[in-house]
Amino acid sequence: MQGCSNRSAWSRVRGWVGFSAGLTASVLLGTAGMAIGAEPPRGADDSGVDHAEHGLPFFDARQTPGETATPAVERVLQRLRTGEVWKKREARLNTLKAQIPELRSDDHHLFGTPQFLRSTAAMLTGPSRDDSRTVVSNYLAENIDLFEISSKDLESARIVRDADTHGIMRHLTFQQTLDGLDLYGNILRTSVTARGELINVSSLMIPSPAGGWEIPARQLSAREALFKAAADAGIEIVTEPAAGEAAGAEAKTTWAVGPEFDHWLPVTTRQVYFAMTREDVRPAYVVVVPTKGVGHTYETVIDAVNGDVLRRQNYLAFDTTQPATYRVYDGDSPAPGSPGTPTPSGVQFPFVPRDLVTVTPAMIIAQSPNGWIPDGGTSSVGNNVDAYLDTANDNSGSAADRVTSATRVFDFPMATDGSNFPTGEPATYAQASVTQGFYWANEYHDRLRALGFDEAAGNFQTDNFGLGGAGNDPVNMEMQDGSGTNNANFATPADGGRGRCQMYRFTPTTPDRDGGFDSEIVFHELTHGTSTRCHELTLSGTQARSMGEGWGDFFGIALNHDTADDLNAVYTTGGHTTYLFFGAGYTTNYYFGIRRFPYSTDESKNPQTYADIDVAQQSYPVEVPRNTGVGNTANEVHNAGEVWCNALIECRAAIGADEGAAANQTTMQVVTDGMKLAPANPNFLQERDAIIQSDLVRYGGSHAARLWEAFADSGMGFSATSPVGGTTTGIVEAFDTPQRVVFGYPDGLPTQLDPGVPASFHVTMTPQSLTITPNSAQLFVSVNGGSFAASSMTPTGPDTYLATIPGAACLADVSFYVQVGTSIGNRTDPFNAPVAAFDATVFTSDVIYATDTMEIDAGWTVGPNTATTGNWNRMNPQATTAQPEDDHTAAPGVNCWVTDGNAGTGAGSFDVDGGSTLLTSPPLNLTGHPDAKIGYWRWYSNSAGGDPNNDVFTVQISNDGATWQTLEIVGPAGPETSGGWIYHEARVGDFVAPNSSVRLRFTAADLGTGSLIEAAVDDLIAYERICVPPPACDPDVNCDGAVNGFDVQATEEAVNGDFSNFCQASADLNGDGTENGFDIETEEQRVNGAPC
Repeated sequence: MQGCSNRSAWSRVRGWVGFSAGLTASVLLGTAGMAIGAEPPRGADDSGVDHAEHGLPFFDARQTPGETATPAVERVLQRLRTGEVWKKREARLNTLKAQIPELRSDDHHLFGTPQFLRSTAAMLTGPSRDDSRTVVSNYLAENIDLFEISSKDLESARIVRDADTHGIMRHLTFQQTLDGLDLYGNILRTSVTARGELINVSSLMIPSPAGGWEIPARQLSAREALFKAAADAGIEIVTEPAAGEAAGAEAKTTWAVGPEFDHWLPVTTRQVYFAMTREDVRPAYVVVVPTKGVGHTYETVIDAVNGDVLRRQNYLAFDTTQPATYRVYDGDSPAPGSPGTPTPSGVQFPFVPRDLVTVTPAMIIAQSPNGWIPDGGTSSVGNNVDAYLDTANDNSGSAADRVTSATRVFDFPMATDGSNFPTGEPATYAQASVTQGFYWANEYHDRLRALGFDEAAGNFQTDNFGLGGAGNDPVNMEMQDGSGTNNANFATPADGGRGRCQMYRFTPTTPDRDGGFDSEIVFHELTHGTSTRCHELTLSGTQARSMGEGWGDFFGIALNHDTADDLNAVYTTGGHTTYLFFGAGYTTNYYFGIRRFPYSTDESKNPQTYADIDVAQQSYPVEVPRNTGVGNTANEVHNAGEVWCNALIECRAAIGADEGAAANQTTMQVVTDGMKLAPANPNFLQERDAIIQSDLVRYGGSHAARLWEAFADSGMGFSATSPVGGTTTGIVEAFDTPQRVVFGYPDGLPTQLDPGVPASFHVTMTPQSLTITPNSAQLFVSVNGGSFAASSMTPTGPDTYLATIPGAACLADVSFYVQVGTSIGNRTDPFNAPVAAFDATVFTSDVIYATDTMEIDAGWTVGPNTATTGNWNRMNPQATTAQPEDDHTAAPGVNCWVTDGNAGTGAGSFDVDGGSTLLTSPPLNLTGHPDAKIGYWRWYSNSAGGDPNNDVFTVQISNDGATWQTLEIVGPAGPETSGGWIYHEARVGDFVAPNSSVRLRFTAADLGTGSLIEAAVDDLIAYERICVPPPACDPDVNCDGAVNGFDVQATEEAVNGDFSNFCQASADLNGDGTENGFDIETEEQRVNGAPC
């Protein structure tokens, strides 16, 4: 790897004088997961945390305060690492590394599972026609030695996320279950491209022991667990809670509780299992405990045997058709200052007046179909946001707390002087404050939804319009909140629970400043909801929570970007609001804001790199100005978050070197995508890789070099490493980038070739940290499995070449790959060529002989059957754990052939039992078509039940209805026996002579006991690929009956627009799509006897 960073110079001088940790106490109190606060002062307890303000710290009984595994967990992991299972796992991982460039896998610090398997240079698999779930299931089955998860484990898992991003990738999360209950926190996150390529896998799912789990009996009741969790949060229950009806297998119960609790979220309990180690599972309860005051809300896991607290996490993170009109600040604050001052000069930006902004339906309908306020609505409550005044700190909005306008013009007074300076205390302009909060929260919703934080991703909306997610969870925007001052916070419950954003007054100035008027603070807070939901509430480690703060600062800056802004300028968070914040002399607020350093690509202004979040390594050059009003503990989440935010600022500027102002949107897009691609509880480097992967998926890796350059500049280069878990202790920073060639195909890769005609395509080869050997680019081609033959590619520009595949015969299968020499040896694409290669087929068109979407009965026959239940039925299937919920045909299609298809009271109600059921197609006329193929989509599941993987699904073919040949047998085991729509096709002539009576027969059988069998068939097609010769060309283009120089002259005239002597329809004689001088050359060659 090669260094490419200017910042590496700072790393080399870490022995210089640095600032000591905790140099001064901050006036602004920080909070665990706080949004804008600085580091808390010491002295509240041994950890320096004032729990009344900051809440109880994150707790997990399986790890130490330093976020490493406890000795009990480590002993189990040590046994794993010295056993045969680990040897097989390492062998499989090494095999995959030989196939996929730059493949990495991180082990989970508690379970030893592959927490994040990914490559920033390639996908884990090639394209597939299978659905996303099948792609994942097949990959896990093929790599069972690595993941230790069987198809039965995945079959029994609960899908808790199935979300699409802009049609380019799909995100799936599987929640592991035991006996119908969640194994808390043991999830598998994965993503698949629209082409069916697996992007990455993050697994916390643990294997079942050979003899099954030995789980102690549940001793505590749900009520007792509630009392334990309440006591842990400091609540003494006086009013006896009343239990609602227990729902589902988890017995989820909502409790009516007294005034000891806050009521912004319901108090709930539900049964789960909890893995103490990968070998020890305990019964437990998950209890949601909303507390009064600031509003800390804990999700606490209670051991159902002894009542111990096993885990605790705080939801709170500090820190239409009718138009509507709002009087608001449309810049970043009442005195806009983004970018900030280039030096800590103390210069203050001028105040500006508010604007009267009309929001029309056309402006917002794409992201807010019901508008910000629904038709007929007259107050500050809508589908996305409920904004109200909360000076009483009752965490609820009444009609009197909201702003109202019968004309939908929300224009409320705010006293200012001649320089637009607000002269009154915030209480005097409360209605203006609520209007501002409503405006900015809705703007944030729309812009982030456009980036992909939509309904399926868990955004905050009352009505999700049938687009996925839970709904009923708009953001409660609590303005001038009475629970505190000089801060702000955001609470993020699970999807379906309302987000709550509390904006405070800032009191150092006279009059006070309203934090809700500073969009950098508002957007920071709202981004806690985005990052937490996109990571499925798993941001628990120090690095993960630090990124939560960094994302907040980054989006606070990026959402305020103007196209004229210098991407390399100085940026800050809360510049307006933090005037005088750290004392009467603090006037450098537009340089430092609430942070220690400004955000800048200039290391003389922001010298921080990755190692600066490790207490033992933190060090800065003494001459770099720092805001000493903020404490300097390296691993405090806001301080560490500065490093993450500045890395993203570096990414934006690096991309901007190529794209200019458009880089702002590009960077926000890959960062948002990356949140959905990342593993649970990621560290900085895993999130880095997720961002680079998102560029690979969305932009074909076109920004990869710039992204690596930026991350390397921040100490997060290719060779950097992070300790396991969330800790920052032991970070190894690096400033190198991958040595690679990035291959690109501007025209796409050819997959269909014309018979006998050479096919050319362009190839780009961009070197990263190496040099390309001149004149070394080659194309290797193999026809019908023969040896690869090399040919040189033609340079057409910087790093761009033209490759040409020679013409081949009709129906030939062509494989090809590209290769180039470099300073470190040859590089190929695909990476492991020639073992893998690109494929194309020679043909001109497909002739379709028959199709059947199963929407109507086309004459299929059911039977004879011996099964007692589960016989074939054409219908819209009802979902079970073994049966599909949807057919394969795209909407509006709904039907398929399925074994019974009804759900019943459980997966075993109508599955195939006690014999077999046959489904026979109507006859297909394929007479005279020896190369015809039949394809179909099938679903088969036999991996559930007490005796799985013993039965098979058989497909046969016949041309007389009497004798049958086996086309394929699915099962009894393997990746295609756990459900999912899978495409299969076969050449008819390989099995029977095509005639007018070709039929298929599908047999699903239950011949054993205790198995769960379901099958389905959809979207049958019979077709043939053919080659139609091109029409003969006639060089007599002037139709005078002779071929001579006059035809060349007529062509020249036609190319120049005069068709008076040209009798053919087009002068594009060489078929390149353009009429030009090359056509004249072609005609001259034909006149001289060259073939067409």
